[in-house]
Amino acid sequence: MRWFQNGDMNTKFFHAHVNERRRKLQISEIKTKQGDTVTTTQNIGEEAVSVFKEQFMETNEPTDYSMLDSIPKMITEEQKEEMRALPFEEEVKEVVFALNGDSAIGLDGFSELFFQSCWDTVKSDIVNMVKAFFCGHELPRFITHTNLVLIPKNEEIIRDINRRNKLHNVVVKLDMAKAYDIVFLTKDLRGFGFSKRIIDMVVMLISNNWYSVIINGQNFGFFRSSRGLKQGDPLSPTLFIIAAEVLARSLNQLFKDQKYKGFGLPKWSPVINHLSYADDTILFCSGQSYSMRKMMKVLRDYEQVSGQLINLNKSFTYLHEKVPIGVCRKVRRITRIKQGSFSFTYLGCPIFYGKKNRTHFESLIKKVVKRISSWQNILLNFGGRYVLIAHVLQCMPIYVLSAMNPPACVITQLHRISAKKNWLTLQGLRTNIGWLGTKCAIQEGNEE
Repeated sequence: MRWFQNGDMNTKFFHAHVNERRRKLQISEIKTKQGDTVTTTQNIGEEAVSVFKEQFMETNEPTDYSMLDSIPKMITEEQKEEMRALPFEEEVKEVVFALNGDSAIGLDGFSELFFQSCWDTVKSDIVNMVKAFFCGHELPRFITHTNLVLIPKNEEIIRDINRRNKLHNVVVKLDMAKAYDIVFLTKDLRGFGFSKRIIDMVVMLISNNWYSVIINGQNFGFFRSSRGLKQGDPLSPTLFIIAAEVLARSLNQLFKDQKYKGFGLPKWSPVINHLSYADDTILFCSGQSYSMRKMMKVLRDYEQVSGQLINLNKSFTYLHEKVPIGVCRKVRRITRIKQGSFSFTYLGCPIFYGKKNRTHFESLIKKVVKRISSWQNILLNFGGRYVLIAHVLQCMPIYVLSAMNPPACVITQLHRISAKKNWLTLQGLRTNIGWLGTKCAIQEGNEE
Protein backbone atom coordinates (compact mmCIF):
# COMPACT_ATOMS: atom_id res chain seq x y z
CA MET A 1 0.00 0.00 0.00
CA ARG A 2 3.00 2.32 0.47
CA TRP A 3 3.52 2.43 -3.31
CA PHE A 4 -0.08 3.53 -3.93
CA GLN A 5 0.50 6.45 -1.55
CA ASN A 6 4.03 7.55 -2.50
CA GLY A 7 4.56 5.96 -5.92
CA ASP A 8 8.15 5.95 -7.21
CA MET A 9 9.15 9.32 -5.73
CA ASN A 10 12.89 9.74 -5.16
CA THR A 11 13.70 6.22 -6.35
CA LYS A 12 16.52 4.96 -8.56
CA PHE A 13 14.25 5.17 -11.58
CA PHE A 14 13.81 8.94 -11.35
CA HIS A 15 17.47 9.60 -10.54
CA ALA A 16 18.52 7.46 -13.50
CA HIS A 17 15.95 9.21 -15.70
CA VAL A 18 17.26 12.68 -14.76
CA ASN A 19 20.90 11.69 -15.29
CA GLU A 20 20.12 10.11 -18.65
CA ARG A 21 18.19 13.20 -19.73
CA ARG A 22 21.10 15.44 -18.82
CA ARG A 23 23.46 13.21 -20.80
CA LYS A 24 21.23 13.32 -23.88
CA LEU A 25 20.94 17.11 -23.74
CA GLN A 26 24.71 17.59 -23.86
CA ILE A 27 25.91 19.10 -27.14
CA SER A 28 29.29 17.75 -28.19
CA GLU A 29 29.62 19.47 -31.58
CA ILE A 30 27.83 21.69 -34.09
CA LYS A 31 28.38 22.55 -37.73
CA THR A 32 28.73 26.20 -38.80
CA LYS A 33 27.35 27.81 -41.97
CA GLN A 34 30.76 27.41 -43.56
CA GLY A 35 30.65 23.65 -42.92
CA ASP A 36 33.27 23.66 -40.15
CA THR A 37 32.77 21.45 -37.09
CA VAL A 38 33.04 23.11 -33.67
CA THR A 39 33.62 20.84 -30.69
CA THR A 40 34.52 22.80 -27.54
CA THR A 41 31.76 24.28 -25.39
CA GLN A 42 33.34 27.74 -25.55
CA ASN A 43 33.48 27.76 -29.36
CA ILE A 44 29.95 26.30 -29.62
CA GLY A 45 28.63 29.07 -27.38
CA GLU A 46 30.37 31.82 -29.34
CA GLU A 47 29.06 30.45 -32.64
CA ALA A 48 25.50 30.19 -31.25
CA VAL A 49 25.60 33.80 -30.01
CA SER A 50 26.82 34.94 -33.44
CA VAL A 51 23.99 33.09 -35.23
CA PHE A 52 21.23 34.39 -32.94
CA LYS A 53 22.58 37.94 -33.05
CA GLU A 54 22.32 37.85 -36.82
CA GLN A 55 18.84 36.33 -36.68
CA PHE A 56 17.46 38.87 -34.21
CA MET A 57 18.97 41.99 -35.78
CA GLU A 58 17.09 44.02 -38.40
CA THR A 59 18.75 44.29 -41.79
CA ASN A 60 17.70 46.57 -44.64
CA GLU A 61 14.27 48.09 -44.15
CA PRO A 62 11.97 47.45 -47.13
CA THR A 63 10.28 50.35 -48.88
CA ASP A 64 7.45 48.53 -50.65
CA TYR A 65 4.64 47.44 -48.33
CA SER A 66 2.02 46.91 -51.03
CA MET A 67 1.39 43.36 -49.76
CA LEU A 68 -0.29 44.88 -46.71
CA ASP A 69 -3.02 46.40 -48.88
CA SER A 70 -4.92 43.11 -48.71
CA ILE A 71 -5.33 43.43 -44.92
CA PRO A 72 -8.83 44.68 -43.97
CA LYS A 73 -9.65 46.72 -40.88
CA MET A 74 -11.36 44.30 -38.51
CA ILE A 75 -11.03 45.91 -35.05
CA THR A 76 -14.09 47.91 -33.98
CA GLU A 77 -14.03 50.98 -31.73
CA GLU A 78 -15.64 49.01 -28.90
CA GLN A 79 -12.88 46.40 -29.10
CA LYS A 80 -10.23 49.14 -29.07
CA GLU A 81 -11.65 50.61 -25.89
CA GLU A 82 -11.80 47.19 -24.27
CA MET A 83 -8.13 46.49 -25.09
CA ARG A 84 -7.01 49.92 -23.84
CA ALA A 85 -8.72 49.53 -20.45
CA LEU A 86 -6.49 48.93 -17.40
CA PRO A 87 -6.70 45.32 -16.16
CA PHE A 88 -8.42 44.57 -12.85
CA GLU A 89 -6.72 42.71 -10.01
CA GLU A 90 -8.83 39.61 -10.64
CA GLU A 91 -7.74 39.53 -14.28
CA VAL A 92 -4.05 39.69 -13.30
CA LYS A 93 -4.61 36.99 -10.67
CA GLU A 94 -6.30 34.75 -13.21
CA VAL A 95 -3.29 35.01 -15.52
CA VAL A 96 -0.77 34.35 -12.73
CA PHE A 97 -2.63 31.29 -11.48
CA ALA A 98 -2.96 29.95 -15.02
CA LEU A 99 0.85 29.67 -15.25
CA ASN A 100 2.54 26.33 -14.69
CA GLY A 101 3.84 26.36 -11.12
CA ASP A 102 6.36 23.60 -11.84
CA SER A 103 8.08 25.41 -14.72
CA ALA A 104 11.69 26.57 -14.58
CA ILE A 105 12.58 29.36 -12.18
CA GLY A 106 13.34 32.87 -13.39
CA LEU A 107 16.61 34.77 -13.10
CA ASP A 108 15.52 35.98 -9.64
CA GLY A 109 15.26 32.38 -8.39
CA PHE A 110 11.47 32.42 -8.01
CA SER A 111 9.16 30.09 -9.89
CA GLU A 112 5.52 30.70 -10.77
CA LEU A 113 4.57 28.56 -7.77
CA PHE A 114 6.09 31.18 -5.44
CA PHE A 115 3.90 33.97 -6.85
CA GLN A 116 0.83 31.74 -6.63
CA SER A 117 1.53 30.65 -3.06
CA CYS A 118 2.42 34.17 -1.86
CA TRP A 119 -0.18 36.01 -3.90
CA ASP A 120 -1.62 37.91 -0.94
CA THR A 121 1.84 39.34 -0.22
CA VAL A 122 3.06 40.18 -3.73
CA LYS A 123 -0.20 40.94 -5.52
CA SER A 124 -0.01 44.71 -5.10
CA ASP A 125 3.49 44.87 -6.64
CA ILE A 126 2.51 42.67 -9.58
CA VAL A 127 -0.75 44.49 -10.28
CA ASN A 128 0.96 47.89 -10.09
CA MET A 129 3.70 46.73 -12.47
CA VAL A 130 1.13 45.51 -15.01
CA LYS A 131 -0.86 48.74 -14.80
CA ALA A 132 2.34 50.80 -15.18
CA PHE A 133 3.11 48.90 -18.39
CA PHE A 134 -0.38 49.66 -19.71
CA CYS A 135 0.32 53.33 -18.96
CA GLY A 136 3.47 53.35 -21.11
CA HIS A 137 6.30 52.31 -18.76
CA GLU A 138 8.90 49.84 -20.05
CA LEU A 139 9.32 46.50 -18.32
CA PRO A 140 12.63 46.07 -16.45
CA ARG A 141 15.39 44.18 -18.18
CA PHE A 142 15.38 41.23 -15.75
CA ILE A 143 11.80 40.48 -16.92
CA THR A 144 12.45 40.80 -20.66
CA HIS A 145 15.65 38.74 -20.53
CA THR A 146 15.41 35.24 -22.01
CA ASN A 147 17.77 32.28 -21.96
CA LEU A 148 17.96 30.34 -25.23
CA VAL A 149 18.76 26.72 -24.44
CA LEU A 150 20.17 24.67 -27.31
CA ILE A 151 19.27 20.98 -27.30
CA PRO A 152 20.35 18.27 -29.77
CA LYS A 153 17.86 17.12 -32.39
CA ASN A 154 18.33 13.97 -34.04
CA GLU A 155 -4.18 13.68 -46.13
CA GLU A 156 -7.20 14.24 -47.99
CA ILE A 157 -5.67 16.72 -50.48
CA ILE A 158 -2.59 14.54 -50.90
CA ARG A 159 -4.70 11.67 -52.21
CA ASP A 160 -5.39 13.77 -55.33
CA ILE A 161 -1.72 14.46 -56.03
CA ASN A 162 -1.83 12.22 -59.12
CA ARG A 163 -5.14 13.61 -60.42
CA ARG A 164 -3.46 15.54 -63.27
CA ASN A 165 -1.44 14.03 -66.11
CA LYS A 166 -0.09 17.21 -67.78
CA LEU A 167 0.36 19.98 -65.19
CA HIS A 168 1.11 17.63 -62.28
CA ASN A 169 0.37 18.54 -58.67
CA VAL A 170 3.12 19.84 -56.40
CA VAL A 171 3.19 20.00 -52.59
CA VAL A 172 5.69 22.33 -50.89
CA LYS A 173 6.38 22.04 -47.16
CA LEU A 174 8.01 25.21 -45.81
CA ASP A 175 10.16 25.72 -42.76
CA MET A 176 9.65 29.35 -41.72
CA ALA A 177 11.78 31.43 -39.38
CA LYS A 178 10.04 32.97 -36.38
CA ALA A 179 11.57 36.47 -36.57
CA TYR A 180 9.74 39.50 -37.97
CA ASP A 181 10.82 43.07 -38.58
CA ILE A 182 9.16 45.36 -36.06
CA VAL A 183 8.24 47.93 -38.73
CA PHE A 184 6.37 45.26 -40.70
CA LEU A 185 4.53 44.05 -37.61
CA THR A 186 3.44 47.57 -36.63
CA LYS A 187 2.14 48.28 -40.13
CA ASP A 188 0.34 44.93 -40.11
CA LEU A 189 -1.34 45.67 -36.77
CA ARG A 190 -2.28 49.16 -37.97
CA GLY A 191 -3.80 47.60 -41.09
CA PHE A 192 -6.07 45.40 -38.96
CA GLY A 193 -7.20 48.49 -37.07
CA PHE A 194 -5.42 48.13 -33.72
CA SER A 195 -5.10 51.38 -31.76
CA LYS A 196 -1.79 53.22 -31.42
CA ARG A 197 -1.64 52.47 -27.70
CA ILE A 198 -1.90 48.71 -28.24
CA ILE A 199 0.69 48.84 -31.04
CA ASP A 200 3.08 50.79 -28.80
CA MET A 201 2.74 48.18 -26.05
CA VAL A 202 3.45 45.37 -28.52
CA VAL A 203 6.52 47.23 -29.80
CA MET A 204 7.80 47.71 -26.23
CA LEU A 205 7.41 43.97 -25.61
CA ILE A 206 9.22 42.73 -28.71
CA SER A 207 11.88 45.44 -29.00
CA ASN A 208 13.05 45.29 -25.38
CA ASN A 209 14.15 41.65 -25.40
CA TRP A 210 17.58 40.57 -24.17
CA TYR A 211 18.99 37.11 -24.84
CA SER A 212 21.67 34.78 -23.54
CA VAL A 213 22.49 31.35 -24.95
CA ILE A 214 22.93 28.34 -22.66
CA ILE A 215 25.24 25.58 -23.91
CA ASN A 216 25.72 22.51 -21.67
CA GLY A 217 24.70 24.55 -18.60
CA GLN A 218 26.95 27.56 -19.36
CA ASN A 219 25.72 31.05 -20.27
CA PHE A 220 27.11 32.84 -23.31
CA GLY A 221 26.46 36.36 -24.53
CA PHE A 222 23.99 39.05 -23.55
CA PHE A 223 22.54 40.87 -26.54
CA ARG A 224 19.44 42.81 -27.45
CA SER A 225 16.92 41.81 -30.11
CA SER A 226 15.63 44.43 -32.51
CA ARG A 227 13.20 42.10 -34.23
CA GLY A 228 11.30 38.88 -33.83
CA LEU A 229 8.90 37.32 -31.36
CA LYS A 230 9.95 36.22 -27.91
CA GLN A 231 10.21 32.47 -27.41
CA GLY A 232 7.75 31.25 -24.77
CA ASP A 233 5.80 34.52 -24.68
CA PRO A 234 2.01 33.77 -24.58
CA LEU A 235 1.48 36.73 -26.91
CA SER A 236 3.88 35.43 -29.57
CA PRO A 237 1.55 32.87 -31.22
CA THR A 238 -1.14 35.52 -31.66
CA LEU A 239 1.28 38.02 -33.19
CA PHE A 240 2.71 35.28 -35.40
CA ILE A 241 -0.73 34.41 -36.78
CA ILE A 242 -1.58 38.07 -37.36
CA ALA A 243 1.66 38.61 -39.27
CA ALA A 244 1.28 35.38 -41.27
CA GLU A 245 -2.16 36.56 -42.41
CA VAL A 246 -0.34 38.75 -44.94
CA LEU A 247 1.14 35.67 -46.61
CA ALA A 248 -2.18 33.78 -46.53
CA ARG A 249 -4.14 36.61 -48.16
CA SER A 250 -1.42 37.20 -50.75
CA LEU A 251 -1.50 33.54 -51.75
CA ASN A 252 -5.29 33.66 -52.07
CA GLN A 253 -4.94 36.65 -54.38
CA LEU A 254 -3.26 34.35 -56.93
CA PHE A 255 -6.63 32.86 -57.90
CA LYS A 256 -7.63 36.21 -59.40
CA ASP A 257 -5.04 35.62 -62.13
CA GLN A 258 -6.75 33.60 -64.88
CA LYS A 259 -3.39 32.23 -66.06
CA TYR A 260 -2.66 30.79 -62.63
CA LYS A 261 -3.36 27.05 -62.33
CA GLY A 262 -3.78 25.73 -58.83
CA PHE A 263 -3.62 22.28 -57.29
CA GLY A 264 -5.90 19.83 -59.11
CA LEU A 265 -8.86 18.81 -56.94
CA PRO A 266 -12.34 17.41 -57.60
CA LYS A 267 -14.86 19.97 -58.87
CA TRP A 268 -16.89 19.85 -55.66
CA SER A 269 -13.83 20.57 -53.47
CA PRO A 270 -13.03 24.09 -52.17
CA VAL A 271 -10.19 25.96 -53.84
CA ILE A 272 -7.07 25.61 -51.65
CA ASN A 273 -3.47 26.61 -52.26
CA HIS A 274 -2.08 26.51 -48.72
CA LEU A 275 -2.60 25.16 -45.21
CA SER A 276 -1.00 26.92 -42.28
CA TYR A 277 -0.82 26.33 -38.56
CA ALA A 278 1.50 28.84 -36.84
CA ASP A 279 4.87 28.38 -38.58
CA ASP A 280 3.98 25.02 -40.19
CA THR A 281 2.96 25.84 -43.76
CA ILE A 282 2.19 23.64 -46.76
CA LEU A 283 1.63 25.07 -50.24
CA PHE A 284 -0.34 23.37 -53.04
CA CYS A 285 0.28 24.28 -56.67
CA SER A 286 0.36 22.83 -60.15
CA GLY A 287 3.62 22.05 -61.93
CA GLN A 288 2.96 24.77 -64.50
CA SER A 289 6.00 27.06 -64.74
CA TYR A 290 3.97 30.29 -64.71
CA SER A 291 1.95 29.25 -61.64
CA MET A 292 4.98 28.12 -59.69
CA ARG A 293 6.88 31.33 -60.45
CA LYS A 294 3.89 33.39 -59.29
CA MET A 295 3.75 31.42 -56.05
CA MET A 296 7.48 31.77 -55.44
CA LYS A 297 7.29 35.52 -56.17
CA VAL A 298 4.72 35.85 -53.38
CA LEU A 299 7.10 34.03 -51.03
CA ARG A 300 10.08 36.20 -52.05
CA ASP A 301 8.08 39.41 -51.64
CA TYR A 302 6.88 38.20 -48.26
CA GLU A 303 10.46 37.55 -47.17
CA GLN A 304 11.48 41.05 -48.21
CA VAL A 305 8.61 42.89 -46.55
CA SER A 306 8.38 40.86 -43.31
CA GLY A 307 11.96 39.84 -42.67
CA GLN A 308 10.79 36.29 -42.06
CA LEU A 309 13.00 33.94 -44.05
CA ILE A 310 12.36 30.48 -45.47
CA ASN A 311 14.88 27.83 -44.46
CA LEU A 312 15.59 26.15 -47.79
CA ASN A 313 17.62 23.39 -46.13
CA LYS A 314 14.59 22.22 -44.13
CA SER A 315 11.92 22.81 -46.80
CA PHE A 316 10.87 20.13 -49.29
CA THR A 317 8.80 19.67 -52.44
CA TYR A 318 6.75 16.51 -52.95
CA LEU A 319 5.47 15.02 -56.19
CA HIS A 320 3.87 11.74 -57.19
CA GLU A 321 6.31 8.93 -57.92
CA LYS A 322 5.09 8.71 -61.55
CA VAL A 323 5.94 12.34 -62.37
CA PRO A 324 8.68 12.48 -65.06
CA ILE A 325 12.21 13.32 -63.94
CA GLY A 326 12.25 16.38 -66.18
CA VAL A 327 9.26 17.87 -64.33
CA CYS A 328 10.92 17.17 -60.98
CA ARG A 329 14.06 18.99 -62.09
CA LYS A 330 12.00 21.94 -63.31
CA VAL A 331 10.24 22.19 -59.94
CA ARG A 332 13.58 22.13 -58.07
CA ARG A 333 15.02 24.76 -60.42
CA ILE A 334 12.09 27.18 -59.98
CA THR A 335 11.61 26.73 -56.25
CA ARG A 336 15.26 26.13 -55.32
CA ILE A 337 13.89 23.63 -52.78
CA LYS A 338 15.04 20.02 -52.72
CA GLN A 339 12.62 17.19 -53.36
CA GLY A 340 11.42 14.89 -50.59
CA SER A 341 9.61 11.56 -50.68
CA PHE A 342 6.32 10.39 -49.22
CA SER A 343 5.37 9.83 -46.50
CA PHE A 344 6.23 12.92 -44.42
CA THR A 345 4.93 14.29 -41.15
CA TYR A 346 2.78 17.42 -40.80
CA LEU A 347 1.45 18.51 -37.40
CA GLY A 348 2.44 15.14 -35.96
CA CYS A 349 0.47 13.05 -38.50
CA PRO A 350 1.85 11.04 -41.42
CA ILE A 351 0.95 12.43 -44.85
CA PHE A 352 0.80 9.95 -47.73
CA TYR A 353 -1.23 8.92 -50.75
CA GLY A 354 -2.56 5.53 -51.73
CA LYS A 355 -3.62 2.71 -49.44
CA LYS A 356 -2.79 2.94 -45.76
CA ASN A 357 -0.28 0.40 -44.49
CA ARG A 358 1.88 -0.25 -41.46
CA THR A 359 4.95 1.59 -42.81
CA HIS A 360 3.09 4.92 -42.72
CA PHE A 361 2.75 4.60 -38.93
CA GLU A 362 6.21 3.17 -38.32
CA SER A 363 7.38 6.35 -36.58
CA LEU A 364 4.53 6.08 -34.05
CA ILE A 365 5.40 2.45 -33.25
CA LYS A 366 9.11 3.27 -32.92
CA LYS A 367 8.29 6.15 -30.59
CA VAL A 368 6.35 3.82 -28.26
CA VAL A 369 9.02 1.12 -28.42
CA LYS A 370 11.78 3.63 -27.66
CA ARG A 371 9.90 4.95 -24.65
CA ILE A 372 9.05 1.58 -23.13
CA SER A 373 12.36 -0.12 -23.83
CA SER A 374 14.65 2.57 -22.43
CA TRP A 375 17.21 1.00 -20.14
CA GLN A 376 16.13 2.74 -16.91
CA ASN A 377 12.65 1.15 -17.07
CA ILE A 378 14.08 -1.98 -15.42
CA LEU A 379 14.25 0.05 -12.19
CA LEU A 380 10.46 0.35 -12.05
CA ASN A 381 8.41 -1.94 -9.84
CA PHE A 382 5.20 -3.53 -11.03
CA GLY A 383 2.99 -0.63 -9.94
CA GLY A 384 5.21 1.91 -11.65
CA ARG A 385 5.29 -0.18 -14.81
CA TYR A 386 1.49 -0.33 -14.84
CA VAL A 387 1.24 3.47 -14.51
CA LEU A 388 3.78 3.90 -17.30
CA ILE A 389 1.77 1.71 -19.67
CA ALA A 390 -1.72 2.90 -18.70
CA HIS A 391 -1.10 6.63 -18.41
CA VAL A 392 1.94 7.33 -20.60
CA LEU A 393 2.32 4.78 -23.38
CA GLN A 394 -1.36 4.48 -24.20
CA CYS A 395 -1.66 8.29 -24.32
CA MET A 396 1.14 8.69 -26.86
CA PRO A 397 -0.87 7.47 -29.91
CA ILE A 398 -4.09 9.34 -28.96
CA TYR A 399 -3.32 12.43 -31.06
CA VAL A 400 -2.62 10.46 -34.24
CA LEU A 401 -5.54 8.09 -33.65
CA SER A 402 -7.93 11.02 -33.17
CA ALA A 403 -6.95 12.45 -36.57
CA MET A 404 -6.51 9.26 -38.58
CA ASN A 405 -7.77 5.69 -38.71
CA PRO A 406 -4.70 3.43 -38.95
CA PRO A 407 -4.85 -0.20 -40.11
CA ALA A 408 -5.88 -2.82 -37.55
CA CYS A 409 -2.36 -4.27 -37.58
CA VAL A 410 -0.99 -1.01 -36.11
CA ILE A 411 -3.46 -1.11 -33.19
CA THR A 412 -2.66 -4.78 -32.64
CA GLN A 413 1.06 -4.05 -32.64
CA LEU A 414 0.66 -1.29 -30.04
CA HIS A 415 -1.34 -3.59 -27.73
CA ARG A 416 1.24 -6.33 -28.26
CA ILE A 417 4.09 -4.01 -27.25
CA SER A 418 2.29 -3.03 -24.05
CA ALA A 419 1.48 -6.65 -23.17
CA LYS A 420 5.04 -7.82 -23.85
CA LYS A 421 6.59 -5.32 -21.48
CA ASN A 422 4.09 -5.83 -18.66
CA TRP A 423 5.90 -8.44 -16.60
CA LEU A 424 6.45 -9.00 -12.89
CA THR A 425 9.64 -10.29 -11.27
CA LEU A 426 8.93 -12.41 -8.18
CA GLN A 427 11.70 -14.16 -6.20
CA GLY A 428 14.07 -14.03 -9.16
CA LEU A 429 11.54 -15.55 -11.59
CA ARG A 430 10.08 -13.59 -14.49
CA THR A 431 6.35 -14.18 -14.86
CA ASN A 432 4.52 -12.86 -17.91
CA ILE A 433 1.19 -11.23 -17.08
CA GLY A 434 -1.27 -10.38 -19.81
CA TRP A 435 -2.02 -6.67 -20.09
CA LEU A 436 -5.75 -7.29 -20.27
CA GLY A 437 -5.60 -9.57 -17.21
CA THR A 438 -3.69 -6.91 -15.26
CA LYS A 439 -6.31 -4.27 -16.07
CA CYS A 440 -9.14 -6.59 -14.99
CA ALA A 441 -7.37 -7.44 -11.74
CA ILE A 442 -6.81 -3.78 -10.85
CA GLN A 443 -10.38 -2.87 -11.74
CA GLU A 444 -11.68 -5.67 -9.50
CA GLY A 445 -9.46 -4.43 -6.67
CA ASN A 446 -10.83 -0.91 -7.07
CA GLU A 447 -14.40 -2.20 -6.94
CA GLU A 448 -13.71 -4.05 -3.67
